[in-house]
Amino acid sequence: MFYAKLAFQNIRKNKQAFLPFLLSMIFLTALNTLMLMVANDPGLAKLQGAEAITQLFGFGSVIVLIFSVVFATYTETILNKQRKNELGLYNVLGMGKRELYKLTFFEKVINLVITIVLGVTSGVIFSRLAYLIIKKLMGIGSEFKFTLNTSILMLTILFIAGVYAWLYLINAFNIFKSDPIELLHAEQKGEKEPKAKWFLALVGLVTLIWGYWIALTIKSPVSAVTNFFIAVLLVIIGTYLIFTAGSIVVLKLLRKNENYYYNVKHFIPVSGMIYRMKQNAVGLASICVLSTMVLVTVSTTAGLFFGANDQVQQAFPRDIMISSEKPLTKLEQVAKNYATKEDVKLSDMQYIQTSQSLLFTKKANDFKAADRMNYSQVHNPV
Repeated sequence: MFYAKLAFQNIRKNKQAFLPFLLSMIFLTALNTLMLMVANDPGLAKLQGAEAITQLFGFGSVIVLIFSVVFATYTETILNKQRKNELGLYNVLGMGKRELYKLTFFEKVINLVITIVLGVTSGVIFSRLAYLIIKKLMGIGSEFKFTLNTSILMLTILFIAGVYAWLYLINAFNIFKSDPIELLHAEQKGEKEPKAKWFLALVGLVTLIWGYWIALTIKSPVSAVTNFFIAVLLVIIGTYLIFTAGSIVVLKLLRKNENYYYNVKHFIPVSGMIYRMKQNAVGLASICVLSTMVLVTVSTTAGLFFGANDQVQQAFPRDIMISSEKPLTKLEQVAKNYATKEDVKLSDMQYIQTSQSLLFTKKANDFKAADRMNYSQVHNPV
Protein backbone atom coordinates (compact mmCIF):
# COMPACT_ATOMS: atom_id res chain seq x y z
CA MET A 1 0.00 0.00 0.00
CA PHE A 2 2.94 2.34 0.63
CA TYR A 3 3.95 2.35 -3.04
CA ALA A 4 0.35 2.75 -4.20
CA LYS A 5 -0.18 5.79 -1.94
CA LEU A 6 3.15 7.30 -2.97
CA ALA A 7 2.34 6.73 -6.65
CA PHE A 8 -1.06 8.42 -6.27
CA GLN A 9 0.60 11.33 -4.45
CA ASN A 10 3.19 11.69 -7.22
CA ILE A 11 0.51 11.82 -9.89
CA ARG A 12 -1.50 14.39 -7.94
CA LYS A 13 1.48 16.65 -7.21
CA ASN A 14 3.00 16.33 -10.69
CA LYS A 15 -0.24 16.88 -12.57
CA GLN A 16 1.46 19.30 -14.97
CA ALA A 17 3.57 16.38 -16.25
CA PHE A 18 0.96 13.63 -15.97
CA LEU A 19 -2.08 15.54 -17.28
CA PRO A 20 -0.91 15.84 -20.94
CA PHE A 21 0.09 12.16 -20.87
CA LEU A 22 -3.29 11.09 -19.48
CA LEU A 23 -5.21 13.27 -21.94
CA SER A 24 -3.33 11.75 -24.88
CA MET A 25 -3.94 8.20 -23.64
CA ILE A 26 -7.65 8.92 -23.01
CA PHE A 27 -7.91 10.30 -26.55
CA LEU A 28 -6.23 7.21 -28.03
CA THR A 29 -8.49 4.90 -26.00
CA ALA A 30 -11.64 6.73 -27.12
CA LEU A 31 -10.47 6.71 -30.73
CA ASN A 32 -9.77 2.97 -30.71
CA THR A 33 -13.11 2.27 -29.00
CA LEU A 34 -14.97 4.28 -31.65
CA MET A 35 -13.21 2.64 -34.60
CA LEU A 36 -13.60 -0.92 -33.29
CA MET A 37 -17.24 -0.39 -32.29
CA VAL A 38 -18.22 0.90 -35.74
CA ALA A 39 -16.12 -1.66 -37.65
CA ASN A 40 -17.63 -4.64 -35.81
CA ASP A 41 -21.22 -3.44 -35.55
CA PRO A 42 -23.76 -6.18 -36.47
CA GLY A 43 -26.12 -3.62 -38.01
CA LEU A 44 -23.39 -2.54 -40.42
CA ALA A 45 -23.37 -6.01 -42.00
CA LYS A 46 -27.00 -5.53 -43.09
CA LEU A 47 -26.27 -2.47 -45.22
CA GLN A 48 -25.78 -2.57 -48.97
CA GLY A 49 -22.06 -2.81 -49.74
CA ALA A 50 -21.40 -3.80 -46.11
CA GLU A 51 -18.39 -5.95 -47.04
CA ALA A 52 -16.46 -3.01 -48.48
CA ILE A 53 -17.47 -0.72 -45.60
CA THR A 54 -16.44 -3.29 -42.98
CA GLN A 55 -13.13 -3.90 -44.73
CA LEU A 56 -12.45 -0.16 -44.89
CA PHE A 57 -13.21 0.34 -41.20
CA GLY A 58 -11.12 -2.75 -40.38
CA PHE A 59 -8.09 -1.29 -42.18
CA GLY A 60 -8.69 2.03 -40.45
CA SER A 61 -8.75 0.30 -37.06
CA VAL A 62 -5.37 -1.34 -37.74
CA ILE A 63 -3.86 2.02 -38.72
CA VAL A 64 -5.23 3.65 -35.56
CA LEU A 65 -3.82 0.82 -33.43
CA ILE A 66 -0.35 1.26 -34.94
CA PHE A 67 -0.53 5.03 -34.54
CA SER A 68 -1.63 4.62 -30.91
CA VAL A 69 1.48 2.58 -30.03
CA VAL A 70 3.81 5.10 -31.71
CA PHE A 71 2.17 8.16 -30.15
CA ALA A 72 1.94 6.56 -26.68
CA THR A 73 5.66 5.73 -26.82
CA TYR A 74 6.42 9.34 -27.75
CA THR A 75 4.39 10.78 -24.86
CA GLU A 76 6.00 8.30 -22.44
CA THR A 77 9.45 9.47 -23.57
CA ILE A 78 8.52 13.09 -22.82
CA LEU A 79 7.13 12.12 -19.39
CA ASN A 80 10.31 10.20 -18.50
CA LYS A 81 12.50 13.20 -19.37
CA GLN A 82 10.44 15.46 -17.12
CA ARG A 83 10.57 13.02 -14.16
CA LYS A 84 14.25 12.03 -14.17
CA ASN A 85 15.09 14.54 -11.46
CA GLU A 86 12.29 13.27 -9.22
CA LEU A 87 13.28 9.61 -9.62
CA GLY A 88 16.91 10.52 -8.95
CA LEU A 89 15.87 12.25 -5.70
CA TYR A 90 13.99 9.11 -4.57
CA ASN A 91 17.08 7.06 -5.37
CA VAL A 92 19.32 9.33 -3.30
CA LEU A 93 16.85 9.18 -0.37
CA GLY A 94 17.27 5.40 -0.18
CA MET A 95 15.08 3.85 -2.85
CA GLY A 96 16.91 1.31 -4.95
CA LYS A 97 16.06 0.39 -8.50
CA ARG A 98 13.79 -2.42 -7.29
CA GLU A 99 11.72 0.07 -5.28
CA LEU A 100 11.58 2.44 -8.24
CA TYR A 101 10.27 -0.41 -10.37
CA LYS A 102 7.44 -0.94 -7.86
CA LEU A 103 6.69 2.79 -7.66
CA THR A 104 6.48 3.26 -11.41
CA PHE A 105 4.41 0.07 -11.68
CA PHE A 106 1.72 1.44 -9.38
CA GLU A 107 1.83 4.77 -11.22
CA LYS A 108 1.13 2.96 -14.48
CA VAL A 109 -1.70 0.96 -12.87
CA ILE A 110 -3.38 4.13 -11.60
CA ASN A 111 -2.94 5.81 -14.99
CA LEU A 112 -4.34 2.69 -16.68
CA VAL A 113 -7.50 2.72 -14.52
CA ILE A 114 -8.09 6.44 -15.19
CA THR A 115 -7.46 5.97 -18.91
CA ILE A 116 -9.80 2.99 -19.27
CA VAL A 117 -12.66 4.57 -17.28
CA LEU A 118 -12.59 7.95 -19.03
CA GLY A 119 -11.39 6.71 -22.42
CA VAL A 120 -13.85 3.85 -22.86
CA THR A 121 -16.75 5.96 -21.55
CA SER A 122 -16.04 8.83 -23.91
CA GLY A 123 -15.41 6.35 -26.72
CA VAL A 124 -18.85 4.79 -26.25
CA ILE A 125 -20.45 8.25 -26.19
CA PHE A 126 -18.71 9.31 -29.40
CA SER A 127 -19.55 5.95 -30.98
CA ARG A 128 -23.22 6.66 -30.35
CA LEU A 129 -22.78 10.10 -31.90
CA ALA A 130 -20.99 8.55 -34.91
CA TYR A 131 -23.92 6.16 -35.44
CA LEU A 132 -26.38 9.04 -35.48
CA ILE A 133 -24.25 10.97 -37.98
CA ILE A 134 -23.90 7.92 -40.27
CA LYS A 135 -27.65 7.28 -40.16
CA LYS A 136 -28.36 10.92 -40.98
CA LEU A 137 -25.87 11.12 -43.85
CA MET A 138 -26.82 7.79 -45.44
CA GLY A 139 -30.54 7.92 -44.70
CA ILE A 140 -30.48 4.47 -43.08
CA GLY A 141 -33.57 3.08 -41.43
CA SER A 142 -34.10 1.48 -38.04
CA GLU A 143 -32.09 -1.65 -38.96
CA PHE A 144 -28.87 0.23 -38.19
CA LYS A 145 -28.94 0.45 -34.40
CA PHE A 146 -26.30 1.23 -31.82
CA THR A 147 -25.19 -1.96 -30.07
CA LEU A 148 -22.91 -1.95 -27.04
CA ASN A 149 -20.56 -4.81 -27.92
CA THR A 150 -18.92 -5.93 -24.67
CA SER A 151 -16.38 -8.12 -26.49
CA ILE A 152 -15.11 -5.07 -28.39
CA LEU A 153 -14.85 -3.13 -25.14
CA MET A 154 -12.82 -5.96 -23.61
CA LEU A 155 -10.59 -6.05 -26.70
CA THR A 156 -9.97 -2.30 -26.37
CA ILE A 157 -9.19 -2.63 -22.66
CA LEU A 158 -6.73 -5.46 -23.34
CA PHE A 159 -5.03 -3.44 -26.06
CA ILE A 160 -4.65 -0.37 -23.82
CA ALA A 161 -3.38 -2.60 -21.00
CA GLY A 162 -0.81 -4.02 -23.44
CA VAL A 163 0.27 -0.49 -24.41
CA TYR A 164 0.74 0.42 -20.75
CA ALA A 165 2.77 -2.78 -20.22
CA TRP A 166 5.01 -1.70 -23.11
CA LEU A 167 5.37 1.79 -21.59
CA TYR A 168 6.27 0.28 -18.21
CA LEU A 169 9.01 -1.80 -19.84
CA ILE A 170 10.41 1.37 -21.44
CA ASN A 171 10.34 3.12 -18.06
CA ALA A 172 11.96 0.16 -16.30
CA PHE A 173 14.71 -0.02 -18.92
CA ASN A 174 15.49 3.68 -18.47
CA ILE A 175 15.77 3.18 -14.69
CA PHE A 176 17.96 0.12 -15.17
CA LYS A 177 20.51 1.81 -17.40
CA SER A 178 20.76 5.05 -15.37
CA ASP A 179 22.50 5.88 -12.09
CA PRO A 180 21.29 8.14 -9.24
CA ILE A 181 23.64 11.01 -10.05
CA GLU A 182 22.62 11.00 -13.70
CA LEU A 183 18.92 11.02 -12.76
CA LEU A 184 19.38 13.79 -10.20
CA HIS A 185 21.23 16.10 -12.60
CA ALA A 186 19.31 15.18 -15.73
CA GLU A 187 17.91 18.69 -16.15
CA GLN A 188 21.40 20.28 -16.03
CA LYS A 189 22.80 17.76 -18.50
CA GLY A 190 23.02 19.11 -22.04
CA GLU A 191 21.46 17.42 -25.03
CA LYS A 192 23.71 15.38 -27.27
CA GLU A 193 23.77 16.35 -30.91
CA PRO A 194 21.75 13.84 -32.96
CA LYS A 195 23.57 11.77 -35.54
CA ALA A 196 22.75 11.91 -39.23
CA LYS A 197 21.10 8.56 -40.00
CA TRP A 198 21.42 8.37 -43.76
CA PHE A 199 20.01 4.86 -44.09
CA LEU A 200 16.79 5.65 -42.19
CA ALA A 201 16.40 8.90 -44.11
CA LEU A 202 16.76 7.03 -47.41
CA VAL A 203 14.29 4.36 -46.29
CA GLY A 204 11.83 7.08 -45.30
CA LEU A 205 12.13 8.80 -48.67
CA VAL A 206 11.69 5.53 -50.57
CA THR A 207 8.65 4.41 -48.54
CA LEU A 208 7.04 7.84 -48.84
CA ILE A 209 7.46 7.91 -52.63
CA TRP A 210 6.39 4.27 -52.90
CA GLY A 211 3.23 4.92 -50.88
CA TYR A 212 2.19 7.91 -53.00
CA TRP A 213 3.01 6.01 -56.19
CA ILE A 214 0.69 3.14 -55.17
CA ALA A 215 -2.10 5.59 -54.33
CA LEU A 216 -1.77 7.43 -57.64
CA THR A 217 -1.54 4.33 -59.86
CA ILE A 218 -4.50 2.34 -58.51
CA LYS A 219 -6.63 1.26 -61.48
CA SER A 220 -8.76 -1.67 -60.34
CA PRO A 221 -11.60 -0.78 -57.91
CA VAL A 222 -11.46 -4.34 -56.56
CA SER A 223 -7.89 -3.93 -55.30
CA ALA A 224 -8.26 -0.25 -54.41
CA VAL A 225 -9.00 -0.79 -50.71
CA THR A 226 -6.14 -3.22 -50.09
CA ASN A 227 -3.64 -1.14 -52.07
CA PHE A 228 -4.80 2.02 -50.33
CA PHE A 229 -4.20 0.36 -46.95
CA ILE A 230 -0.65 -0.55 -47.99
CA ALA A 231 -0.10 2.97 -49.31
CA VAL A 232 -1.27 4.50 -46.02
CA LEU A 233 1.11 2.32 -43.99
CA LEU A 234 4.03 3.23 -46.25
CA VAL A 235 3.21 6.94 -46.06
CA ILE A 236 2.97 6.81 -42.25
CA ILE A 237 6.32 4.99 -41.97
CA GLY A 238 7.91 7.37 -44.46
CA THR A 239 6.56 10.45 -42.68
CA TYR A 240 7.98 9.41 -39.31
CA LEU A 241 11.38 8.52 -40.80
CA ILE A 242 11.56 11.74 -42.82
CA PHE A 243 10.84 13.85 -39.73
CA THR A 244 13.10 11.93 -37.34
CA ALA A 245 16.04 11.07 -39.62
CA GLY A 246 15.59 13.00 -42.87
CA SER A 247 15.26 16.40 -41.17
CA ILE A 248 18.56 15.88 -39.30
CA VAL A 249 20.31 14.86 -42.52
CA VAL A 250 19.05 17.95 -44.35
CA LEU A 251 20.01 20.31 -41.51
CA LYS A 252 23.52 18.85 -41.29
CA LEU A 253 23.94 19.18 -45.05
CA LEU A 254 23.00 22.84 -44.71
CA ARG A 255 25.55 23.22 -41.94
CA LYS A 256 28.27 21.79 -44.16
CA ASN A 257 27.47 24.41 -46.77
CA GLU A 258 29.68 27.23 -45.47
CA ASN A 259 28.21 29.90 -47.73
CA TYR A 260 24.73 29.15 -46.40
CA TYR A 261 25.49 28.26 -42.77
CA TYR A 262 27.87 31.08 -41.85
CA ASN A 263 25.25 33.72 -42.35
CA VAL A 264 23.61 35.84 -39.68
CA LYS A 265 20.14 34.76 -40.81
CA HIS A 266 20.93 31.02 -40.97
CA PHE A 267 23.58 30.29 -38.30
CA ILE A 268 21.40 30.26 -35.17
CA PRO A 269 18.18 28.83 -36.75
CA VAL A 270 19.96 25.84 -38.33
CA SER A 271 21.90 25.03 -35.13
CA GLY A 272 18.78 25.28 -32.99
CA MET A 273 16.64 23.26 -35.38
CA ILE A 274 19.00 20.27 -35.17
CA TYR A 275 18.27 19.90 -31.45
CA ARG A 276 14.62 20.85 -31.73
CA MET A 277 13.96 18.23 -34.38
CA LYS A 278 15.59 15.62 -32.16
CA GLN A 279 13.10 16.45 -29.40
CA ASN A 280 9.97 17.18 -31.41
CA ALA A 281 10.28 15.19 -34.65
CA VAL A 282 7.89 12.42 -33.55
CA GLY A 283 5.34 14.95 -32.32
CA LEU A 284 5.45 16.91 -35.56
CA ALA A 285 5.14 13.71 -37.59
CA SER A 286 2.14 12.66 -35.48
CA ILE A 287 0.48 16.03 -36.05
CA CYS A 288 1.15 15.68 -39.78
CA VAL A 289 -0.34 12.17 -39.90
CA LEU A 290 -3.40 13.19 -37.86
CA SER A 291 -3.97 16.28 -40.02
CA THR A 292 -3.76 14.16 -43.17
CA MET A 293 -6.23 11.66 -41.71
CA VAL A 294 -8.67 14.48 -40.95
CA LEU A 295 -8.36 15.99 -44.43
CA VAL A 296 -8.80 12.61 -46.15
CA THR A 297 -11.78 11.70 -43.96
CA VAL A 298 -13.55 15.04 -44.41
CA SER A 299 -12.92 15.24 -48.17
CA THR A 300 -13.94 11.61 -48.76
CA THR A 301 -17.09 11.92 -46.66
CA ALA A 302 -18.07 15.20 -48.33
CA GLY A 303 -17.43 13.73 -51.78
CA LEU A 304 -19.54 10.65 -51.08
CA PHE A 305 -22.35 12.69 -49.51
CA PHE A 306 -22.63 15.40 -52.17
CA GLY A 307 -22.03 12.93 -55.00
CA ALA A 308 -24.69 10.46 -53.88
CA ASN A 309 -27.28 11.74 -56.38
CA ASP A 310 -24.78 11.50 -59.23
CA GLN A 311 -23.97 7.89 -58.30
CA VAL A 312 -27.67 6.98 -58.24
CA GLN A 313 -28.18 8.70 -61.61
CA GLN A 314 -25.29 6.77 -63.15
CA ALA A 315 -26.47 3.44 -61.76
CA PHE A 316 -30.15 4.05 -62.62
CA PRO A 317 -30.37 6.57 -65.48
CA ARG A 318 -34.16 6.10 -65.79
CA ASP A 319 -36.97 6.26 -63.28
CA ILE A 320 -38.42 2.90 -64.35
CA MET A 321 -36.55 0.00 -65.95
CA ILE A 322 -38.42 -3.19 -66.88
CA SER A 323 -36.89 -6.37 -68.26
CA SER A 324 -38.98 -9.21 -69.69
CA GLU A 325 -38.79 -12.14 -72.09
CA LYS A 326 -42.22 -11.30 -73.54
CA PRO A 327 -42.61 -9.29 -76.80
CA LEU A 328 -42.07 -5.56 -76.43
CA THR A 329 -45.45 -4.66 -77.87
CA LYS A 330 -47.30 -6.54 -75.10
CA LEU A 331 -45.00 -5.10 -72.42
CA GLU A 332 -45.50 -1.59 -73.78
CA GLN A 333 -49.29 -1.91 -73.67
CA VAL A 334 -49.20 -3.18 -70.07
CA ALA A 335 -46.98 -0.26 -69.03
CA LYS A 336 -49.27 2.29 -70.74
CA ASN A 337 -52.39 0.83 -69.15
CA TYR A 338 -50.83 0.91 -65.71
CA ALA A 339 -49.58 4.49 -66.25
CA THR A 340 -53.10 5.60 -67.31
CA LYS A 341 -54.55 3.94 -64.23
CA GLU A 342 -52.10 5.71 -61.91
CA ASP A 343 -52.40 9.04 -63.78
CA VAL A 344 -48.73 9.05 -64.74
CA LYS A 345 -47.42 10.49 -68.01
CA LEU A 346 -44.77 8.39 -69.76
CA SER A 347 -42.00 10.16 -71.66
CA ASP A 348 -38.75 9.27 -73.37
CA MET A 349 -39.46 5.56 -73.55
CA GLN A 350 -36.61 3.47 -74.95
CA TYR A 351 -36.56 -0.18 -75.95
CA ILE A 352 -33.43 -2.28 -75.84
CA GLN A 353 -33.33 -5.77 -77.30
CA THR A 354 -30.35 -7.85 -76.24
CA SER A 355 -29.14 -11.23 -77.36
CA GLN A 356 -26.05 -12.98 -76.05
CA SER A 357 -24.17 -15.76 -77.80
CA LEU A 358 -22.76 -18.70 -75.87
CA LEU A 359 -20.21 -17.69 -73.25
CA PHE A 360 -17.86 -20.40 -74.51
CA THR A 361 -17.53 -22.08 -77.89
CA LYS A 362 -15.84 -25.40 -78.46
CA LYS A 363 -13.26 -25.63 -81.23
CA ALA A 364 -10.82 -28.49 -81.75
CA ASN A 365 -11.44 -29.98 -78.32
CA ASP A 366 -10.78 -26.60 -76.74
CA PHE A 367 -13.07 -23.96 -75.22
CA LYS A 368 -12.81 -20.33 -76.29
CA ALA A 369 -14.52 -17.36 -74.64
CA ALA A 370 -17.18 -15.53 -76.67
CA ASP A 371 -15.93 -12.36 -78.31
CA ARG A 372 -18.81 -9.97 -77.74
CA MET A 373 -22.44 -9.35 -76.89
CA ASN A 374 -24.83 -8.21 -79.60
CA TYR A 375 -27.14 -5.34 -78.90
CA SER A 376 -29.84 -3.80 -81.04
CA GLN A 377 -31.48 -0.66 -79.78
CA VAL A 378 -34.68 1.04 -80.96
CA HIS A 379 -35.57 4.51 -79.76
CA ASN A 380 -39.29 5.31 -79.73
CA PRO A 381 -40.24 8.33 -77.58
CA VAL A 382 -43.86 8.65 -76.65
